[in-house]
This record gives sequence, structure tokens and C-alpha cells, in this order.
Amino acid sequence: VACAAIALLLHFFFLSAFTWMLMEGIHIVVMLVQVFDAAKSRLKYYYLVGYGAPVIVVATTATTDFTAYGTDNYCWLTTQNWFIWSFAGPVALVLAVNAIVLSYSMSMVCRHSAYVFSQDRSQSGTFRAWIQGALAIEVLLGLTWVFGYFFINKETVAVAYIFTILNSLQGLFIFIFHCAMNRKVRGEYKKLVRLSKRAPSTTTKPQSNTARKQSGSYELYVPSS
Repeated sequence: VACAAIALLLHFFFLSAFTWMLMEGIHIVVMLVQVFDAAKSRLKYYYLVGYGAPVIVVATTATTDFTAYGTDNYCWLTTQNWFIWSFAGPVALVLAVNAIVLSYSMSMVCRHSAYVFSQDRSQSGTFRAWIQGALAIEVLLGLTWVFGYFFINKETVAVAYIFTILNSLQGLFIFIFHCAMNRKVRGEYKKLVRLSKRAPSTTTKPQSNTARKQSGSYELYVPSS
């Protein structure tokens, strides 16, 4: 039961990651084609699709045959009766659609940057970097799960190692492309570093004046810090 629960949760979280990658591509297109920003009004729809679609797929798979989750060798979907395609199918669809969406967005930025960003030309570079980062993640995830499909068809040790290494590096590459290579994020990091360097010290000792008697008279004594 524990193995089946782990496989079900992995199924849901992996599908959510890919669905949110698709939401990012759609969000980029919407920001490019509309004049007024209404990100807050769209956020609830992103949440609904980003988590709702994986819930529907996982719930359908579990109600059809819960024994599809977990095998004797690993806690994942079984490859019998084509149940693995309840994951592989949506992932392939998301990768294909997202590749089209991001390619369209990049072509729009390259061809119409003078018109789209006429009021603030600095946004052109920001959008271009954002789309390039999204495309890089698309290629990385796509390449990773291409080896995953190979592993489904033929379980070899070499493909298993490549698939595991690429999967373990996804978080690092997401940080590199969406944080380290993002100009706005780097600017915020620099501000944070400057603020930490300019923070005044709060450990200074308060000085107090005292009087001491010397040679029958009193004199003011100020202790040194």
C-alpha cells in the first residue's frame, strides 16, 4: 500500500510539474498579445489547470485499476496494460504543445519587439531571456523523458543511469536558467548583498560618564570604548 501511495504521489507531482511548464508558456503568450496586465485575475485559472488536470488523470487511473500503482521492483506505474501511458501520453502532449507555444512566443519577440515594447524597450531583453530559459527547460525535460521512454521500451542499465542523472539535475538547471541567468533576479541578489554589507553594527557599547575622586577634588571620567 505504501509503495502504491508513493507511486500515485509521484504520478501527480510529475504531471503537475509538466502542466505548470505549459502554464508558463501560455502565460508568456498572453503577456505578449494583451495590452493590460491581468495576471492576478488569471492566476486562479492557472491553479485550476495546473493542479486540476493532473488530479483528473491520476483519479481516472486509480479508479480504473489501483493495482497499476506500484510493482514488485519499483514504486511507479506498471507497464502492463498500457497504464504507463497515463503519464507518458500527457507528458508527450505537453512537451509538443509547449514547444509550439514557446517557439511562437520567441518568433513574436524577435519580429515585433520594436512595436510590442515601444514604451519600455528594456522589456524586450527580459522577455527574450525568459523565453530562452523556458525553451531550455523544455529541451532539458524533453531530453530527460526521451530517455525515460527508451527505458520503458527496453530496461537497460545505461539508459537508467542517464535518465536518473538528468532527472536529478533538473532543479539545478531550473535555478540556472530562471534565476542565475535572469537579469532581474540577479539585480535583486545584488541589492540584498549591498544591504547586508551596509547594515550597521548593533553591538557598540554605550558610553557612560562617571565621576571619581582624585587629590581631594572630583573630575569627570569618560571611559574609553
